[in-house]
Amino acid sequence: MEGEYMSDLSADRAPTFYDLFSRGEVGAEQIDDYVDRWHDGLDNWARQMPLHEYLGLTWPEYQNWVRDAGALPDILAARRQAAT
Repeated sequence: MEGEYMSDLSADRAPTFYDLFSRGEVGAEQIDDYVDRWHDGLDNWARQMPLHEYLGLTWPEYQNWVRDAGALPDILAARRQAAT
């Protein structure tokens, strides 16, 4: 299950939104800034990457967030629960 998430960092990419959110370094409301960066093509390493992967979310998590913009704390809680 660990490989399913984009939390492993490589030298050629920055942390995903979820990486930072899960560490408390950004708030849930900042996800829109990351969506804008992806749409604007500002990160070369992400040009061929789907938006949900760029954000660090699985496809079901992304779908949940699209349906409910307040779902990020629940996604975080679910991942933490799954990790225990």
